[in-house]
Amino acid sequence: MEVNNLDNEHSDSKYCNLRFLSNSLNSCLLDGDDIHLGHYLDSYKELKKFCHLMGSVFGFVASEIESKTGILEQFRKEDECGNFVTMKNMIKHEKDQGVLKNINYISGCRTLLLLNRGLDFLKTFLQRISKLNPNEGTASVGKQSYEETLAHHHVWYVRAGARLAMITMPSKQNLLNYVLGDTQDCMLQYLPEVVEAANRVHARTYNTLKAHNLLELA
Repeated sequence: MEVNNLDNEHSDSKYCNLRFLSNSLNSCLLDGDDIHLGHYLDSYKELKKFCHLMGSVFGFVASEIESKTGILEQFRKEDECGNFVTMKNMIKHEKDQGVLKNINYISGCRTLLLLNRGLDFLKTFLQRISKLNPNEGTASVGKQSYEETLAHHHVWYVRAGARLAMITMPSKQNLLNYVLGDTQDCMLQYLPEVVEAANRVHARTYNTLKAHNLLELA
């Protein structure tokens, strides 16, 4: 199994590094329609940073990312047999062990499903804001992206809180100032690559989970 090497460009900046995010997402994509979980989690380091930089507006996403990435990172840290190297390794392991029906087991497959739902929302939102003019507001595309993705899986009070928070979303230019800061001139060129790679990662993960009848884990 060959895994693309990143160029050790982990972002120490407080801003979101779209180049690293693009590299991480593309490095997820392995031969055999598999996903490398290490690079998947690397991509979420930048997505989590993006959500935190948006403040309370994306707080409901940031908290979900924080808890779910922590679960997969712990699985990988304790993994001595390569069961959590890739998505298909993990699915096979958890199905073979018969743990997916155990309500007391925190499943890696369920965790991946929840993270992939978050990726669906974020890549849909990023794709839409990329088409806005600098002075256009982002509230409507934020709400639309949410309603089409995560809202289907949230209870009513989470939906209400998310919709209320999005009313305060800034213009595209101000949003870029928040999340990219003084790096935006060199980083914006990578936004189309991020969206394209995120679409591929999301679709591959969704289709694999569906093929194994795992979309109803959560």
